[in-house]
Parts: sequence; structure tokens; C-alpha cells
Amino acid sequence: MILRQPQVLWILIVLLPLFLFWTARRRWPWPAMVARLVLTTLIVLALADPVLNPPAPPERLVFLLDQSLSLGTEGRLRLRQWVDQARQQGYAAAPVVTFSGRPTTEADFKPGLDPIALDSRLNLMAQATDIAAALDFGRQLLGTGGGRLVLLSDGAQTRGDALAAASRAADAGLTLDTVSVAPPSVADARLASLSVPPTLRVGEQYEIGILVEATTAGRGTLTLTRDGAALATQDVDLTAGRNTFTFPARAEREGFIQFRAEIATADDTVPLNNALENLARVYPRPRVLVIEAQAGASTALRAALTSAGVDSEVRTPRDLPARLSILSVYDAVVLLDVAANPSATEQMASRSLSTEQMLLLQEYVRQMGHGLLVIGGRNSYELGQYKGTALEATLPVKMEPQPRKERPPVALLLIIDHSGSMGTGPGSLLSMAKEAAILAADKLDRGDRLGVLIFDTETVWSVPFAPVGDGLEKQRIQDQIARIPGGGGTEILGALKVGLPELAQQPVNTKHAVLLTDGRSFTGRPPDYLQTVEDARRANITLSTVAIGDGADIDLLTQLAQWGQGRYHFAAKPTDIPRISVEESAIARADPVQEGVYRAELVAPHATMRGLAPRDLPALQGFISVTPKPEAEVVLRAPEGDPLLTAWQYGLGRVVAWTSDQGASWAKDWPAWSDYGRFWAQLVRYTLADPATGPLHVDLIPSDRPSEATLQVDVLDETGTPIDLADVGVRVTPPQGEARQLSLRQVAPGRYEQVVSLPVEGAYRFEVAVQKAGLAPLTREVGFVQPYAAEFIPRTDGASLMTSLAQRGGGRVLAQPGDLRPPSAVQAPPTRVLWPWLLTAALVLWPLEIAIRRLWPRERVERLNSV
Repeated sequence: MILRQPQVLWILIVLLPLFLFWTARRRWPWPAMVARLVLTTLIVLALADPVLNPPAPPERLVFLLDQSLSLGTEGRLRLRQWVDQARQQGYAAAPVVTFSGRPTTEADFKPGLDPIALDSRLNLMAQATDIAAALDFGRQLLGTGGGRLVLLSDGAQTRGDALAAASRAADAGLTLDTVSVAPPSVADARLASLSVPPTLRVGEQYEIGILVEATTAGRGTLTLTRDGAALATQDVDLTAGRNTFTFPARAEREGFIQFRAEIATADDTVPLNNALENLARVYPRPRVLVIEAQAGASTALRAALTSAGVDSEVRTPRDLPARLSILSVYDAVVLLDVAANPSATEQMASRSLSTEQMLLLQEYVRQMGHGLLVIGGRNSYELGQYKGTALEATLPVKMEPQPRKERPPVALLLIIDHSGSMGTGPGSLLSMAKEAAILAADKLDRGDRLGVLIFDTETVWSVPFAPVGDGLEKQRIQDQIARIPGGGGTEILGALKVGLPELAQQPVNTKHAVLLTDGRSFTGRPPDYLQTVEDARRANITLSTVAIGDGADIDLLTQLAQWGQGRYHFAAKPTDIPRISVEESAIARADPVQEGVYRAELVAPHATMRGLAPRDLPALQGFISVTPKPEAEVVLRAPEGDPLLTAWQYGLGRVVAWTSDQGASWAKDWPAWSDYGRFWAQLVRYTLADPATGPLHVDLIPSDRPSEATLQVDVLDETGTPIDLADVGVRVTPPQGEARQLSLRQVAPGRYEQVVSLPVEGAYRFEVAVQKAGLAPLTREVGFVQPYAAEFIPRTDGASLMTSLAQRGGGRVLAQPGDLRPPSAVQAPPTRVLWPWLLTAALVLWPLEIAIRRLWPRERVERLNSV
């Protein structure tokens, strides 16, 4: 209580003797005297204006002290001394919460002692920094009513969301100040990563990648072991920063392979981050089906695949399995320069794919999750009539040549059989052939050159080679074609010997010939045909053939198209002839074939090119120009931007498109390349489905608690329906010690879980087994690697996090204990004025005093006065 007018109390001192003298003279009853004295005192005190001003409660504050291993002994002691100095400045009663992985209140705080150095059991707990847990603990400790949290840390959180916890503290009315300390600067060379492919196939070549991060330059020894046996030991020169090393290896056997890498340097002060382990699962060699149109075309390719660990079988398009159940025994399918045959003609069935077969391959990839590799050639892509088919839909490229600034002129030669068997009337084969030639002429552009050679037993130039013009010039050519008469026998070789040399003389780069016939030539031997076509090829001429009807020499025409690196067509009906001719004319005009000398360029790193240097790729002499689809990944391209190697995910499977050939014509230097087999094997392996997929999906989810994880198993049947009430067990084999058996409990439809302990770092193996009555047993073996604690990974963003926490919590970043504000009132209660209460008491007492004097017995008063 405080008297605002204390000088008024002098009145009471003066009045007290007078009051005693006066009351003694009057001889009042003693109760009245007491009442009068109290009444006087109350009035004087009211005049002194007393007020009640209670003291403010002390500020509520909690220190949150980081004691994790990332601080080092010096850092931990520095923060403890900071707290001690702050407690000496008025916060001796403030509790101290120490934390690393878990927060706890340190009842007996001793600033000069490092708890971790005193108790080795705390070392494991200190291998984490959970700032969020500490902030939540401090918030719960203060409760409601306001207060302040002071966080002391290096900000190197390894789990939790500290910013979210700071927001929760601010919402609770708490202020958050931070004290940031830099992590110790020490010499450290740590094993940052040990990378190996998680799944491999027997015979597969792969690379082991090792990343070492060093704080200082120096020398060290890098050791790599595989299944406990030394794989490599190498003295290395380390630079400050990132140091990468790769080691080649080959998968030799099925099962798990365990790798361990370790770096040792003379001045390393953090040995707990010097080693890492990893696991790879090796599966059987892949089984691939190679489809070839020309017998023996895949010999070199299959030999290369075999040497690289890929088993293959070869079939013709006719022998492609007609059911998915049979085709699915192969991991992938390779199409080697195979044409499409949308019309499904019997004569082309052995050398091309029907519509049904292309639909089968589409589902094989999209629904079954298998792989498809398409290798180019003169019977593939646009040249192979892929456009508009299910095969084009499956591929990552469209059958559209890349646009050129200016298309160079082309020369097209039509060699038309006008023998007697072709007929002469309307609707005859000859009339259809003439219509085809007219349509082909109409498709050519100004500057292109066209020649039409007709033959029976003799050859005649119906339209000698000349540039195609506009208007009257094009009409004149078409009129000449329309006047082609009927003739006699059939002499194919003579027509080729006349027409192809003349085509070779044309002053253009792109030269294409189309032979249309319905008969058989009874003169000429195969070597003569071969020599004629090879001479044409040397002049950069391509030759396509069209067999009209069943009477044509299909074998000869097919062989001529293969030798001439063109396309073979079968026209079952006369009306097919114009369509085929227009297609050949369009192909010649679009010029999808790009020939020259090209060096492939790497667009972006990709699994298909793992371990292969683009500069080592041999030159290409040609490819088919296509356009990549928007979702596709272009891996290799030609200098002008045309895609050479393109990949994409199609449904559940993967597809790779190579637009050059395998070495027959455009990639002649490739079979001699030392990595020829590895290149094709990696393309095939990229398309393969993950062998670990199946009805049993196993996942290991890290826990917030150190050294724990949740093993999660999803069990499905062949239709994808969850399997419930199954007996699911797992055998856990740790890096050290005995294996143990655990049972999993069902937590959701088809899902089973169990928390597993991972007490030490290293590789763990989990063998999951599922059993249920009426269901075939399911097994799955997976691996998991527990790395060293994240506490041993240097971090550089700690200071910025501490600043952000202070901003989020409405506080400041403190440098010295003196920056901590001195204790102050949180909020003092309001001052209470007491004089009204004193006057009220006096007013109540006054009538009482009068009553006493009036009612007191008179004889007693007189007796007192007579004394």
C-alpha cells in the first residue's frame, strides 16, 4: 500500500494527545472512546489517499539449449556458458531445456560440463537435431499466459519443421528469441554418397559412383568392397569440395550384392561419416525377342547383345506370337527395320507387321509393362508405313520429317509394266498404273524431275526426264502418261538397265525409282539384278517395288527392294496401285532419309547413355527424320536437331526409338566400336520393367524416431484386388548379429505394417513371405541401407534458419547475454484507490459510536465520572 499524501499523518499525531486529554475529562465509556479513536484514524488515513499497487510477477522464460553432436564439444560448452551468464543476470529461476533428438528439462544445470562427454549413452540421442520438438516442448512448458522462449542452436535441424513450430509458439502468445552459433570448422572428409543401380541383370555392366566431400585439400585412401571382398583400393588426391570417383563392374550372379566404401585421411576429425554401404539386387538375364524382316539382319546385333548379357531369340514378323500370354514371356521386343502392313496382305506377312500385330505390341507395352526398341532402316518409320498405325501411337516419335528451310529437288523414276497381262480397258491394271503415275506427277513440286519408263519386252520412255513445271507443263506430262499403250511380254532387267543409269544422271541428290509389274521376267540371273541395283545404290538411288496381283514375282521384287534399300508393296487390288504410288511420291518429296556424315549430340544425361561418352560414338551416314512427341525424351540428336535416340514411358512400359540402323548401311562403323554391345544392351535394359514389381509391394518408411522405420507391405492379387487376412511375416537380417522374425499386422485393405528397429548403420535385408489358404505363397526380398546420422552432414543454412525463426516468433537474434532484456513485469494489475473504502468504514462506525454513548447505562457513566 502507498500513501499519496503521507504528510496528513501529522494530523493524527497532533490529534492523538488532544483526543486522550479530552476523553479523560469527559469520562466517556471505553467502547465509545475506542470507536471515536478508530473513526478519527480512518478519516485521517482517507485524507492521506492510500492506494494498493501489487508488484508485477516475474517474466516467464525458458531456455532451449541445443546439445547435438554437430556443435562439437566447444560449441556445446559455449552455449551452456551463454545460458549461465543469462541466468546470472536475473533469470536464475528460468528452466533450461536441453535437446538434440528429444527435449528434456535439465534440473541440475552445470555450465562447465558436457553431458555427452560424461555419458556415452547420450551420444546416440545426440545424433539428431529436432528444433521443432524443442519449441513444442517449451511451448507446452509455459502453457498459457504468455512468456518467452530463447533458442540456442546452430540451426542444423535434421528432422521436424522448426518454422511451423515457431508459428505455433507465436499463436500461443509466446515470443521467440534465438542465439545462433556457427558449427565448428574442422578438417573432415566424408563419404557423401555411394551410388549403384538398385536392380541389375546377370551380365550387366554398371558403374559404382562415389562422392567424397572434403573441407580441406589433401590425400586419402579410398577403399571399395563387394560382399566383403576388396574391389578397389586407391590413393586419391582430394580437393576442398566435391570429389567424384567411378569404378566399373559387372553383375556375375543373382541375388543381393553388398557394397561398402570408406575414405581415410590423416587429419580427419569426424570419423563417423567416413563410410557408406549400399545394396543392389541382381536378377536373371533378360530375354528379348528380335523381329527381323530380312534373314540374318540381326546376327551382329544379337551377338553384341549376348556379349553384353542379354539373351535373344529371332523371328520373322509372320512368327510374332499372336497372344499376349505367349509374348509376355519376353522382357522386351526389338523391331529391326520392320515395315508395317496395314492392309494385312498375305504376301507381305513374313516381312511386315499386320494391324493386329501392331495392336498386340501396343498392349504388350501399355498394359503388360514390357519394353519395345525400334531400330530404323529403309523399311521402318515413315518409309515403313508406320504413319497412322498403332505402332506410331506406341512410339515416342511422329512420322513427320523435321521441317527444312528449303526442300532440295528430287528425281522420281516410274518404271511401269505395260505387258499384255496388265490389260488395256477401263479398270485394268494398266489403267490403274497410269492413274498412279498421273497422281505421282501431280504430287511433285516445281523443280522436281520426273521420268516414266514403260516396258514389256522392250523399253520406251513415255516421259523422258524433265523438270516438273506448273500448269500446261504438268498437264503435258500427264497426257503423255495417259497415252501409254498395252504391250507384250515382261522384261524387268532390261527396264532397270535402261532407267536406273538415266536416273543416276539427274542433277539432284535425292533419286528414287518405283517399279510396278504384275508378271515374271524369264530372263536375267540374280547376280545380274544385284549388280544393276548396286550400281544404282552407288549413285545414291533407292528402289521400291510394287507387286500387282498374285502372278507377280514376289520373291524377286522383295529382293530388289531390299537391295535398293527401298520398300516392297503388294497391291492385291488394282485400286491399291494409285495409293501406293502416291505414298512413294510423298516419301520421295518429304525426303525423310537424311544422308551424309553426322555426329550424334547428347541432349541431356539419360540412363540409356550411362557410362558412354557422346564424343566416342562413331559417325552416322544417315537416318530417318521424324518429329518427337511432346512427352518424349530426346537423348541424342543430329546437328540440325533431328532426333536420333528418343525414349518415353507409354502406359506401364517404355519405348525407345533409334532412327538410324544397326550397322547395315547408315551405321557401318558402329559394329567395330568397342561399346557396340553395351550401347544396344543399355537401350534394351532401359525398356525393361522393374523386376521387383509384382503383386507384393514392399516399402520402408523412415520414422521420426532415430533408428526406427515402418515396414509397409501391400498384397494384391493378379487383378489388383487387395488380399486381406493373410499371414505376413518378415525375416530381418541386420548388418551385424542374428536375423530375427517379425509378424506384420493389417492396417488397411491389403496393407500390412510393422515398426522395425535399425539400431546400427549399414545394409539390412528383409525377406517378406505371404501365406493364405487358397493362395499361392508370395515372397519378396528387399534391401534397405541405414546411412550414418544426418548430424554428420555439414550444413550452411543454419544461421538463416535461426534468423527466420526469430522473425516468425516475433523476437530477435541475440548476440550476447546482455542483449537479453532484463526481467520486467509481464503486466502489472491496476492500482486500487482505498480512500472511498476508509470513508465508508468511518460512516458506518460513526452511528455505532453515537449509539454506544446514548445507550450506555447512566449509573456506570456517573460512577466513572465520580472516580
